Amino acid sequence: KSAGRAGEGGESAMSVSKSATLAVFRRVMQVARKWPTLVEKESRDHHQTLREVAYIKAEARDGFRANREMTDPADIGEKLQTALDRMDIAVHYKIPYPKHKHLVGGVEPEDYEVPLYHSV
Repeated sequence: KSAGRAGEGGESAMSVSKSATLAVFRRVMQVARKWPTLVEKESRDHHQTLREVAYIKAEARDGFRANREMTDPADIGEKLQTALDRMDIAVHYKIPYPKHKHLVGGVEPEDYEVPLYHSV
């Protein structure tokens, strides 16, 4: 289930920058809380799952803090939609880490740093 497009429904610039942002942040944190249940049928090490939960929370906090000073509603809406899209992909594939098209297989997520919700 998708959380919807950021800024949908004719919301004002203030609501996009405040209420929509908080809604997306809460949704990401909700996914982090539910992550162990979402991936329980996968054959995963409990410690790996805990690392993934910590990764999701840290990336959300860091990403939202890094973009806190944004004021342009279009840019804010784009960042929020990117966050929602990446979260939906993570939930669907049960992999919280971003896909790196330039990396060859066998590289662990800890070997590179590209934030989940930061600007690229």
